[in-house]
Amino acid sequence: MKETVGNLKPMTMKFPFKIILLILCLGCQDRDETFIDPSLQGLVDSFVYEGAIRGKKINPTGFFIHFEEGLLQRTGGVGATIFNNKKQDQILFDLEYFNQYPDRLEWVFFHEGGHAWLGRDHAQQKLSVMNTTLQQDFDQYGEPFNREYFLDELFK
Repeated sequence: MKETVGNLKPMTMKFPFKIILLILCLGCQDRDETFIDPSLQGLVDSFVYEGAIRGKKINPTGFFIHFEEGLLQRTGGVGATIFNNKKQDQILFDLEYFNQYPDRLEWVFFHEGGHAWLGRDHAQQKLSVMNTTLQQDFDQYGEPFNREYFLDELFK
């Protein structure tokens, strides 16, 4: 028999458990959100499609995907994938750079998608979307490369 003091009943484990569960859920809530800049939605769809026709199921949720001013000046890169255990995971693209060179966005998007959704690291292989010098090679030699080759290599 449980003891009572006046009209008060002893607190059961149910109440503290519910509070702890609520705090844990609220703490994780923002990591599950997805935001895709509308101007990048077509690239997300293209990445999912290209993966699907190569047998990879891509789930592009859980990231904030957007342009950011000054990314190149701050990080030295025109794109970045940031995995953050305490805040929202992000895929960022330098706004000024891609306003100037919009034709380069697809390659950088697929490179960052390789990190985010395929778990790929930077590649030493010269002809790989995951090689950080690929854009420099395009700048120096033009872009005679076969898009299908690069996508096959990315999604292998």
